[in-house]
Amino acid sequence: MPGRGRSEDVEVRHLVGINRAAHAAFSHGGMPRCRAFPMAPGWFAGPRSGGTSPVSLLNERGARGVVMGKRPEMQRDEAFMRAHAGKRQAFEKLASTRFLRPVAAAHRAYLAAAVDDVEATERDFWTMSCLPSTTERRLSAISMRFMEVCVLHAPEDVEAGAAAMFVIVRRSVLAVPGESNEHLGDRYPGLTFSPSEYRDAGTDQIRASGWHDDLVEALHEPRFALSARVLAEHLLTGQTVHWEGHNYELADTVLRRER
Repeated sequence: MPGRGRSEDVEVRHLVGINRAAHAAFSHGGMPRCRAFPMAPGWFAGPRSGGTSPVSLLNERGARGVVMGKRPEMQRDEAFMRAHAGKRQAFEKLASTRFLRPVAAAHRAYLAAAVDDVEATERDFWTMSCLPSTTERRLSAISMRFMEVCVLHAPEDVEAGAAAMFVIVRRSVLAVPGESNEHLGDRYPGLTFSPSEYRDAGTDQIRASGWHDDLVEALHEPRFALSARVLAEHLLTGQTVHWEGHNYELADTVLRRER
């Protein structure tokens, strides 16, 4: 090639050979194919230097479930997600605490109030997380589109306190015209009402917070249940971006499915 010496040609051929070997590893080693194998700084240690080759590093990382420093891609497949070790461990951890029952009761009450065909919309339109790492002390959340609609947190004193909870509902359905948040609190003792600003819900939304048992009771009250349903009907017209976080084992418990 013009402008390049023999030693450079040898180096290029060596890199191309490594790329081809890596591509073969992706194709035949049970990993997704990719167009190119990135030669990150420090990775090149070919046979001439006696170091570890990129293919060896790829295989080593792949065996640990990590490819090129990234977490393995979640597959949009129920069997794959049910077999996911991290999801199973999260459910087992929650099940070993006293919070599984209140989480299940709260989510069951919300879904009964807000969602008609629960199983047909599961994962793709609403998701249920289990001990997500995104927020401290979060036990679980039901999400639709980009937003959370029903969330539970563990108390600071995990040995004694009750689970805290909030739900997002349609304000115009719950409140009469001109009714203040304070007056809503009088109608629903134990609950606190505050503004909510999720983009997907638009301007007509409100956050109801309290202990999980007070919100479970509220979700059985017709007007409160309707305010949750009207907002959910709007959100369920589009798929959620949080499908990767869905935990089927927790959903089984909430929906009382036998597995």
